[in-house]
Amino acid sequence: MQSESINIRLKMVGKPEIIQQPIINTKATKELKVNYNVQVIVNRPKSEIEVIVSLSYLIGKDSSFSGKLSCIFDVLNLESFITSKNNSDAFIISSNFLPMLINIAFSTTRGYFVSEFKNTALAKYPFPLVETEKLLSKTSYQLI
Repeated sequence: MQSESINIRLKMVGKPEIIQQPIINTKATKELKVNYNVQVIVNRPKSEIEVIVSLSYLIGKDSSFSGKLSCIFDVLNLESFITSKNNSDAFIISSNFLPMLINIAFSTTRGYFVSEFKNTALAKYPFPLVETEKLLSKTSYQLI
């Protein structure tokens, strides 16, 4: 089987959006729940893929921290990898590079927010590493 060559470049890491500041003190860290989701926007005209990772901590029903970060990747000849389905918003990327881009964006976001937690009650609780399959199950896709 012949391997295909794909030229991808990390073009930009966007400005982080912190929706809620990390709390300074908490007694309820045993109840701490981590939420994450991923949005992939495939921009056909620009030959770019934007991966937006949102992360949050919940204690009970209350959010103690929420933030997101986007990574934009240039993909040379992206159009050749996209197959649209007739009369729908569905599409297929014919190569398996999306999981790699999602992992890069998740790791970048996770690393950035670890530094945001310094001197907070959440410093001891970095966002966990997540298996690719679990990330993909919480990923939405959009083609523009």
